[in-house]
Amino acid sequence: MPDSLDPSLPRIFLSAGELACPERPSIITTVLGSCVSLCLWDRVRCAGGMNHYALPYPFTADEEPNARYGAWAIEGLYECLLEQGSRPAHLEAKLFGGAALIPAPQAQLDIGGRNVALGLSELRRLGVPLKARRTGGQHGLLLHFRTDTAEVLLRRAGG
Repeated sequence: MPDSLDPSLPRIFLSAGELACPERPSIITTVLGSCVSLCLWDRVRCAGGMNHYALPYPFTADEEPNARYGAWAIEGLYECLLEQGSRPAHLEAKLFGGAALIPAPQAQLDIGGRNVALGLSELRRLGVPLKARRTGGQHGLLLHFRTDTAEVLLRRAGG
């Protein structure tokens, strides 16, 4: 593992439907397939966080807010950083995941593509610039995000 992902830093593992914005420098790790992770980083405070969402929106309008859905996961991460003192103008983003692990003949079944589209749309709405992106494809990703430097280490999942 590169020095940038210092093994002495605290580790946080995210499953689908979780987000983290630790106040101390940490390394957040997750494994993505069709799910997407958005990494937000405050370049002035040198602090960041990450989410891991499985679907863009809930299936029903009466569902409780839940970070499994991108619409809430992105807003939740954004609000968490603002509560810690970040300013919207200081934030930047990196977006990962959204693979098509099982080829589907119908575009509406492209959950990964829909997750990515939602992430890009929400970043435009919030006015947060996208600094890096690795989305789509047919393979999952192992993602490590260092919250104090915004450094990312990606590996193809399964090899």
